[in-house]
Amino acid sequence: MEGGGALFIVFIFIMLGIILMDMEREAKARKKCTELASSMRIDGRTLVLPEKTRLLRGTLRIRGEWIGAKHRHYSVQRELRTSGEFTSDRIELEPEGFFVFIGENDDAWVELPVYVIAEGRFRDALISPVLPTYRIEARENSLGTSYNDEYAHLRLETGRGMISGRLYTSVAKCRGARVELIHPESKGKEKLVEVQGSGEKDFERRFWEKPLILVMDRNVSDPRKLREAFGARRVLEGHGKYEVLLTMDIPLKQDEHAGTELLIEPAEGFPEDSPEINVVV
Repeated sequence: MEGGGALFIVFIFIMLGIILMDMEREAKARKKCTELASSMRIDGRTLVLPEKTRLLRGTLRIRGEWIGAKHRHYSVQRELRTSGEFTSDRIELEPEGFFVFIGENDDAWVELPVYVIAEGRFRDALISPVLPTYRIEARENSLGTSYNDEYAHLRLETGRGMISGRLYTSVAKCRGARVELIHPESKGKEKLVEVQGSGEKDFERRFWEKPLILVMDRNVSDPRKLREAFGARRVLEGHGKYEVLLTMDIPLKQDEHAGTELLIEPAEGFPEDSPEINVVV
């Protein structure tokens, strides 16, 4: 066998070994997280753990994307920032900021409040309370753009956990207009409403309302698995600075835009429903 062929076979065996080890790590992590999830209980606003343990409190940031050309693979980067630690068998639940973006192409940007189990049989398991409450402020509530004598106008309203409004267009040569919700940091984007030609259309966009307790693994959890918890192929939910962008579609010329900042922060209070526990590995 020529040297090149032998090296290729060695490479295949190495890749197969890596895949099998990753599968084993994932299976062990899923088993650990499933056992933890089944042994926890929720008592009002308190999450009761199966035993007293040392906990790290902090924020987990996960980024995921496909990289490479010839040997394409999904790359996940995890960053844990801790802000303190304590020893207890319970976690007092309180709403905190979170953000989850997962695109159709699997690009992912996730920021979650977490408690890390730092010792014992559940070591490196993460518990993330996603308890959605919202205070939403728009810098401007009226947006407009025009081209010659044609125009598009958006009236925007904010409410508790939602935004709504009406898009008007009056066009002849232009195709119409659309409104998008954009999270600039993650490049997450979602179309809110579109009018083709002249007309008007109302829209309403509610942000995630269901409280969750996510049980993950510090070293293994895949951000794409969050689709199961949020029940959607494409996810754009949570707090932070967004942009509402109005775009007028002009044939053969540069589109006209108008935008405003949308600030979404946690609000006082607590979700009415009891959180649902989900394993994400």
